[in-house]
Amino acid sequence: MNGMEKRPPMDKLFDSARNRAKLKQLKEKLAQKEFVQAEKILQQYQLGEQVNSDSDSEIVPEAEEARQQPPPEMVEPEAPTYKDMARDAALKHQYVQQRPKIKKTDDPCLIFFREHCSRDVFSRILADEPRMRQLIRGVREEIVVLDCGIRNFSSTVREIPPDRVVSLLQAYLGDIIPVIVTEYGGCIGEVTGAGVTAYFGLPYKDEWFAASAAGAATAIMRRLATINEQLARQGLPAIGLSLGLALGPVCAGFPVTEHLEGKFMVSGDAVFMARELQRVAAFDEILAGPRIATQIKNKCQFEPVGITIEFIDRTGILKNYSANRIVW
Repeated sequence: MNGMEKRPPMDKLFDSARNRAKLKQLKEKLAQKEFVQAEKILQQYQLGEQVNSDSDSEIVPEAEEARQQPPPEMVEPEAPTYKDMARDAALKHQYVQQRPKIKKTDDPCLIFFREHCSRDVFSRILADEPRMRQLIRGVREEIVVLDCGIRNFSSTVREIPPDRVVSLLQAYLGDIIPVIVTEYGGCIGEVTGAGVTAYFGLPYKDEWFAASAAGAATAIMRRLATINEQLARQGLPAIGLSLGLALGPVCAGFPVTEHLEGKFMVSGDAVFMARELQRVAAFDEILAGPRIATQIKNKCQFEPVGITIEFIDRTGILKNYSANRIVW
């Protein structure tokens, strides 16, 4: 079967540049206005209710009316009928329905949540326009921030070729991101080299958000042995991780500029403290701030480590906060 025979029927009929432009306009019109009617026609095809187009008495009235009055551009006698185009568009639409969709395909804010959250969270926010508007304008929330990084990654990058660095990151990120997003319902905020920042409590918060963050942190550490086994099979060096967890207020939203759109910006006390805890944590260690240790003390085992984080609180006073190790 040659290449021409594999092309869609409508494309075969529109080979000239002028007619291809008309075809594009028709497809855009169908995509914007005619999906509801097209789906009805498709259902009739699937149920065996569609008959030969010569039997005018059995054709759906709406489809027959549209067929008798084709769009102005469709004046060539060899042009496909409206029903052919509607069926083709409906089949394409049915295929698209199998994927998570957004209301406006060019909406960068919804695209962010589709790519950084679980399917359940994305479906929820897709149907919750008031919450989406809040997040676009900006909100102040109390959340848990998880900061995860590979220890001494800079020296590893200097020692192995670039393609091996990419392979290492693929193995590492391919294991920990599903743990955060799928298993514990977190939202990936940033991936910067070997660092991953995730939010628990955004875009939605439940009563277990702090425990979910701690569960994700311990699950990542328990997956480390599997990650290193995978790296060893590829001839790559083993890695060590350090994690920081902090509970506190943040401001979040989507600032829009000429060159920045669809970037979910989160800043505040919890972001700073999680980053500092991750920085001072030892190999394969999870450090948590004092507030999260207090909130979930009955769900995790904590140990004091004698490390303090200097932090200017919201009143402008420099304070020392004690870090606690989560035993995993």
